[in-house]
Amino acid sequence: MHNLTEIKNKLIEESFPELKNEKVSVAYKKSFKDGLFEYERPGKKKYFIKINELMKNAPLQAIEAGLAHEMAHIIRELKKGFFSSCFEGFLYKFSDRYRIVDEKDADLVIVLRGYGKHLLELYKYREKLGLPLYEDNGLSESEINKLLSLS
Repeated sequence: MHNLTEIKNKLIEESFPELKNEKVSVAYKKSFKDGLFEYERPGKKKYFIKINELMKNAPLQAIEAGLAHEMAHIIRELKKGFFSSCFEGFLYKFSDRYRIVDEKDADLVIVLRGYGKHLLELYKYREKLGLPLYEDNGLSESEINKLLSLS
């Protein structure tokens, strides 16, 4: 099993310096919905990334992709401010279209930061688990491959 704190710290140090002054905790949690990763904000400058226990045996790159994706969401939230963030939370919950765009945007951020191949590894692992793909899962495999071919 991977040391989630070490992985999180490495990601922040190497690719997400915007989060150095934020308290970001990570932990495995029992299965939740169809997701593998989720974040919540339990307080000011505090974030908690939950990782589905199904990920305990996942390849390191898959774990890194999921954490990076959630960190991309957190960075976006930090840039928006409290009221904008609350409004976007409402949109995310009630608008399928908004949720799809938001998830694709988070994936685009991590591909641009060098985690495209990691994201493909996460998709392979998700498939191995037999979890369905939804429109709001983020970029498609072909979109990721197209972006990677450009670099």
